[in-house]
Amino acid sequence: MESTAESPIHIITADALTALFEEAAPYYAPIKEAARIGGVSEAMMRAAVNNRIDPIPHIEVGESRRRKKKLVRVASIRPWLDRQALGTIR
Repeated sequence: MESTAESPIHIITADALTALFEEAAPYYAPIKEAARIGGVSEAMMRAAVNNRIDPIPHIEVGESRRRKKKLVRVASIRPWLDRQALGTIR
C-alpha cells in the first residue's frame, strides 16, 4: 500500500530552535561551557563575566575567595552577545 500524498514539511524558525534549546539547557554553566554554547572563545566569555560596566549575568559559587567559581546564566548568553555585536552595551 503506497501513499501518494507527500509527508508534510515542518519548518522550524530560529526563534523556535532557541526556545527549545533554552528549555533543555542548564540554567547556569561554567565559563568554559558557556563559551562553547555561545560560540566564542573562553577568553572572551571570561572578559564578559569580568566586565565592570555590563557583565553577562552570572553567579559566584563557593566558599573561599580563591575557590569561587563563576557560572554564567545560559539564557542570557545570546542576548548579551547580540547587544555586544550591535554595540548597545551600556
